[in-house]
Amino acid sequence: MAAAIALASAVLWLFAAYLLLLGFTALIRPGVALRFLFGFAQTTAANTAEGVARLAIGIAFLILDRANGWSPWGLAIGGFLGLSAVALLLVPDYHRRLAPRLVALVQNAMPFVGLGSLCLSFLLAFALVRAG
Repeated sequence: MAAAIALASAVLWLFAAYLLLLGFTALIRPGVALRFLFGFAQTTAANTAEGVARLAIGIAFLILDRANGWSPWGLAIGGFLGLSAVALLLVPDYHRRLAPRLVALVQNAMPFVGLGSLCLSFLLAFALVRAG
């Protein structure tokens, strides 16, 4: 179980770093961040990579939630990411059709995407530090 906890922690540290980079990019170069986000659903390989990453992050949240007794948020986030990963992997065509509409919605809200990503990265890092 210790190896699973260490691996889950490493996955979530990588996710925190991803959120940090996305946050700064969205604030400093919003066009670059928008193109990056739009690219996820454009190819089967990118869609599969996103689905596998979401699944790994979701499982990591579930493992650390159980190990550290986090609030119900750990279970909720892990469950949401896991279920959305399965949906991405099972119906990639729907994701490809939906992505342009979602990206268009956030296009004018990139500062909020940036600030939200930064806040989430700091909250996740704080939780990971507290978990040891």
